[in-house]
Amino acid sequence: MRINLQAYLKGSIGAVDFYQKAFDATLGYNVRNPDGTYMHAEIDLNGQNIICISESDEWAVSGKSMQFCITFGSENEEAVKKAYEILKKDG
Repeated sequence: MRINLQAYLKGSIGAVDFYQKAFDATLGYNVRNPDGTYMHAEIDLNGQNIICISESDEWAVSGKSMQFCITFGSENEEAVKKAYEILKKDG
């Protein structure tokens, strides 16, 4: 199974840091724009790409919310609580 949420947004550097912190994830394959922001950044959780983040003026996507589902399994209650606490503040 592969989860692959594509988020087109402004503030890609902060978004990458935010999602890494929320899910104890790592930065996977990534390509930077000339200004240092991410043209493409993959956030990996347990060897699985969960979010791709892109920042570009060429790819304008409207809307103010996104929704995605990640299954942690019943033995990972603390991971779910941690992610929730981080995401509810600034998500």
